[in-house]
Amino acid sequence: MRRGTPGKVWTLCQAEISDPRRPLLPIGVLAQTWRGGPRQAGLSRRVNACEIVLFEEPTAERIGVLLGRPGRADIVDAAAVIAAIEMGAAVVAADPGDIRRIAEAAEHDLPMITV
Repeated sequence: MRRGTPGKVWTLCQAEISDPRRPLLPIGVLAQTWRGGPRQAGLSRRVNACEIVLFEEPTAERIGVLLGRPGRADIVDAAAVIAAIEMGAAVVAADPGDIRRIAEAAEHDLPMITV
């Protein structure tokens, strides 16, 4: 993808905003992707268009329980799954395999959008 060209995630975000809904962005996903500096101007614009999803102790405990199940190790993926379940949302992922396995461990049929 050429720099400055809107990708599939940006297009999906714009569609949500036009609906009018705000895309959800779990705070852990932001922490995993943010590196700072001028090269992140595009990400910064996307972040500003999103509703940041924070989690507190009860949600952290649910994430921990989910991670305690065999084969579940990524806290950010688990947090995205829990946020999507709690808010009735889909998860956008480039590699949905891990997300799908975590959702199955949570015994939830989670809508997925693969980009």
